[in-house]
Amino acid sequence: TIHVKKLAQAGYKVREVVSHTRNQRRVRTYFGLHFKLVVAGKAERFSWSKLLSEIVLNFGLFGVISAVLDLLWQIVFPLVGFPDYNDLVYSAVTVAQESTEEEEEDKEDKKIK
Repeated sequence: TIHVKKLAQAGYKVREVVSHTRNQRRVRTYFGLHFKLVVAGKAERFSWSKLLSEIVLNFGLFGVISAVLDLLWQIVFPLVGFPDYNDLVYSAVTVAQESTEEEEEDKEDKKIK
């Protein structure tokens, strides 16, 4: 957690008297903001098992999220009225028709006649 507090001497423009004499006064002017960050939490020893567990968990979550997004883009979005990306993505994919042996024999017979 990060807490930001506005400090008394950290406004946009703050003037501070550095020194003064009877005839002269020295003033320092601050411009900008001053942030004080407070970090909460605890530090523990390094653990390979926890690191590996976090990596596996995050990759698994990434896989689930990508599957859900694929489902949304291919099925749900076209149903709701969003553009159908299936035609754009799969426009270069063609299905080759398998010809049966009988059709090939018929073609050969026609060539012979």
